[in-house]
Amino acid sequence: MTKSAEHAAESLRHFTGRQDGQPTCICKTDCARELLKAIRTLGWLRDSSLPRCWPHNSVLERSIRTYQEICRSLHLQAGFACHHPLWQVTCEYAAISLSRDKWQKAFNRDWKGPEYILGQLVLYRTKYQEKFKLSPNASPALFAGWKLEFGFRYQGICKVVDYDSFEKGKLSIILVPDRELYVRDEIVFPLL
Repeated sequence: MTKSAEHAAESLRHFTGRQDGQPTCICKTDCARELLKAIRTLGWLRDSSLPRCWPHNSVLERSIRTYQEICRSLHLQAGFACHHPLWQVTCEYAAISLSRDKWQKAFNRDWKGPEYILGQLVLYRTKYQEKFKLSPNASPALFAGWKLEFGFRYQGICKVVDYDSFEKGKLSIILVPDRELYVRDEIVFPLL
């Protein structure tokens, strides 16, 4: 969201979870000032390269380009291209999707989250006090990704964009337990 050292430190701490207090945590950087300050703040060891000098991290640079290409493709496929506020949803979805196989290798556990597609029509359970007793208990939404706890842990909570609110011009991202989501057999992208 921002390029501040505070935001970088918070993001790194959130990703590593319980492991961030270990003094043996080594972080490789490209010498960006905000990252260096964040690493110093966390007390981690830094392993940085010199800017514009060999060895370049070509694997990382290729990964960044792949990530950007996937974000563009997902954004278009989901029908989000005409809706600027949804870029954040797209970028987060792409980052988590690309990280799942690395997560499985790092933590030696299988990914337990549902395999829904960004922008896919889902129905989520809605039961409110103010609803009429015979109103449906489900509302349409667009699948927006997964909520991750610190340490990249998935606890069964998904993110959805309420479709009715979105049609009225309001972006409402709602957290829903994955067991309360319903997806039809046919994949539908309402904004496409």
